[in-house]
Amino acid sequence: MDGRIDGFTCAAGTGGTIAGNDGPVGGVSARDGMAPGARIFFQDLSGPALANGVDHFPDLNDLYIVPYLGNAGGAARISSNSWGGNSGGAYDISCLQVDQFMWAHKDFLIFFSNGNSGAAGTVGSPASAKSICSAGGTQ
Repeated sequence: MDGRIDGFTCAAGTGGTIAGNDGPVGGVSARDGMAPGARIFFQDLSGPALANGVDHFPDLNDLYIVPYLGNAGGAARISSNSWGGNSGGAYDISCLQVDQFMWAHKDFLIFFSNGNSGAAGTVGSPASAKSICSAGGTQ
């Protein structure tokens, strides 16, 4: 991944952390991604028309079935999500839907970022789902 995703730096950073590989351009960086050269199934839930807000599917089961089933390029078994709502850590309908998908597709793993819609150290929804992996970082 070369970071050129039309200004969506969060997606570029996350994608680079997952699959970054500078080998094809002669690089020798020790900072390649965790799975250099892995393919990414990218879904955009935001953009300028939404004022960079997020507009996800009403039922998140419908969001995750798309990469799970795949396309001509293949299917995904890991989903990295850098979005969420400020729920104060509450378990809400979005959490339930993510857990439903994970229960029905045990060979799929969903990651969510913490702190997207709250203060540092907060966990929102659906990062507070029970069957996923949520992670956060500090500077």
